Amino acid sequence: MSFIEDDIKAVMKGVGKAAAKRLAEPTATWNHKVTFKVSEPKVVGNNLVMTVTTEDEPYLFLNDGTEMRRAVMSFPYIPKTKPGSFHAYMGRGRVMVRGRFAPIMPGITAREWTPMAALEYEAILQAAMDQVCGKYKIGKGKAENMPFSSFTP
Repeated sequence: MSFIEDDIKAVMKGVGKAAAKRLAEPTATWNHKVTFKVSEPKVVGNNLVMTVTTEDEPYLFLNDGTEMRRAVMSFPYIPKTKPGSFHAYMGRGRVMVRGRFAPIMPGITAREWTPMAALEYEAILQAAMDQVCGKYKIGKGKAENMPFSSFTP
């Protein structure tokens, strides 16, 4: 492996770790720890790809939202997270009834943390790749249209 490949992979790994930390911010007040896995950068087709993933079900339900939920919350219920924000709040309330005996309630509003992180870290990755390209005098010091200049959590 060449020095430039090592530098590119190191930059991607660093951006991936920073994105994982950012994606974990909404869980700061949760009763359990949510873990994220940052994959090793690998070549897929003509692209160098790295992913940041979690298998934590509550996190995925909140991130993606749900069409319905079978849970009745106490009153007043204040969620610990809000759509469009990485900020974690203390929240208030608890689940009163859950499962098949609970009535069908409106679903969870998607928090959309992964699209927000993708927008934020795409720019960070682009700037970091521009620095690598500048260091090796590649493409006028810009990573535009380079196959490794994409971030997807």
